[in-house]
Amino acid sequence: MITFLAGNITENNWNGHDTITNRYGFASELRSCLKQDARCLYICSDPTDYACNDATLIYYREAFRNSDFGFLCFDLVDNRYVHDFTQEKLASYDLIILGSGRVPTQHYFFEELGLREALHSDAFDGVVIGISAGALNCAKETYNWPEEQGDTINPANPRFYAGLGLVNAQVLPHFQARYDMYVDGRHLYSDITVRDSIGRNFLAIPDYSYVIAKDGVEDVRGPWGYYQNGFFADPFANASVAAA
Repeated sequence: MITFLAGNITENNWNGHDTITNRYGFASELRSCLKQDARCLYICSDPTDYACNDATLIYYREAFRNSDFGFLCFDLVDNRYVHDFTQEKLASYDLIILGSGRVPTQHYFFEELGLREALHSDAFDGVVIGISAGALNCAKETYNWPEEQGDTINPANPRFYAGLGLVNAQVLPHFQARYDMYVDGRHLYSDITVRDSIGRNFLAIPDYSYVIAKDGVEDVRGPWGYYQNGFFADPFANASVAAA
């Protein structure tokens, strides 16, 4: 299995069409991992938001098409199709995309699907792309990174829980976009993330940087940094180097 973790994977090209980004070689690297006429499955974040799920599926399908990726199918899993989800069916796909959204909402949907067990079965040997929340949920231990008011003070909202276990990296996507963000009156990074990093190592990646996990090795493409034991290192000081 090969796993990609990213904050986003698309961008608007010169003629106004959204495409799969090739910054830091993302599209090229992904293309090299997929066979022609691959089968793709998009697993949403919120299984009840049907309008958003349908629109997002169409968006990614068109972005891949605009980038000359050919897929035999581009299917969706939410509550309308959950009854069809089995380990055997998952194994029939070559690419699994775990979409963005609310980390805990997606986590509990993955639990309902039994996705952790399905992805770790011997049957599946494809490529997984975790986008934003999907990237956070790919870790062995998912960091429920606060993003909405009330997230840090709700006792029913745990900060950490068991993730899909596909990678060790606990990524913090959208580093630049969230840098000035406040949650529950506290700065997301200097007041919350730094403290949560005690005993852990969070990998901060700005948009278009990504992690690729292959053959037991996890590498970062593009700028990155980290929060570790309450210490912060500038994420823009490193480029195209392996994660520590």
